[in-house]
Amino acid sequence: MKKNKILIAGIYGQDGSYLAQYLLKKRNYQIIGLTRKKKKYFKYFGTDEKKITIVSTNYNYNSLSKIIKKFKPYIIFNLTGQSVPIISWSIPEKTIFSIVNININFIKSILNFSKKTRYFNASSSDIFSESKTRIDEQSPISPDNPYGCAKACSHFLIRSYRQRYKLFLVNGILFNHDSTRRSINFIGKKIINDAIKIKLKLKKKLYIQNTSVIRDFGYAKNYVEGMYKIMKLRKAEDFIISSGNSVSVKDYAESAFQYLGLNKKFIINKKIKSYVKNKIMSKNKKILHKTKWKPISNFKKMIAIMIKEEKIWNFKNAKFKI
Repeated sequence: MKKNKILIAGIYGQDGSYLAQYLLKKRNYQIIGLTRKKKKYFKYFGTDEKKITIVSTNYNYNSLSKIIKKFKPYIIFNLTGQSVPIISWSIPEKTIFSIVNININFIKSILNFSKKTRYFNASSSDIFSESKTRIDEQSPISPDNPYGCAKACSHFLIRSYRQRYKLFLVNGILFNHDSTRRSINFIGKKIINDAIKIKLKLKKKLYIQNTSVIRDFGYAKNYVEGMYKIMKLRKAEDFIISSGNSVSVKDYAESAFQYLGLNKKFIINKKIKSYVKNKIMSKNKKILHKTKWKPISNFKKMIAIMIKEEKIWNFKNAKFKI
């Protein structure tokens, strides 16, 4: 096994694309990117895509076992799967398969063909219930939606196989992390996108449901560094990956508006009955201590970065300066 081979499942997604770019700059890694469908053009990689081996797969056991047997990667980052909790109520079967079944197929393939491979499972803060105190790695797991249930099941599978077979399997418990590469279904992306449109007079108001919701918001490009550092440790353990700084959706939106010089009266709070957890806060001391990773804990700095990046990708002809 060569230690320069790294496989990324979901390479065209937000986390997968940032991780691939990070690894290409880090050292001479051979990157194998898995995807359900190859793309003729992917703007984030540009000419760097020639340095990546893109492999199409449906993520069933036969497909993954052949891929792992062929490449025997040093590290696998599983960043694929249905990723929107609210949508999981409409497509629970697809959500379960894309999270639980794919994890099982990866683990079985590693066990049968490449036991020295290190495996990272993208777990989620949705495995936890609402809490008045900060959540850490020892907090009770109690999901309340199909997405969270699927992530919790995979989380326990990783632990079980790690203990029984002594494999290097890790759960990275990711709290909210956004970027301009996120879908508009995610609140951070929606706020930034709509705020810029209001600045450009393409939209009049930002409508948000339940602005009192509190979350730990982080920056995806920063989080992939944390993932990488975890996988370079000697011992496989589970880690929370978060900024450690929790704010309300209202504070997030008002900070974006302040940065763009917009009046916060254009932020409209649509109070509706919601099953979304009101407060999810994190404690990230373990990853900070064991990996020396440095998260962007100042959410205003993260918002500034996202606004600038959104302008670069989607608003090149904007007549104002940031």
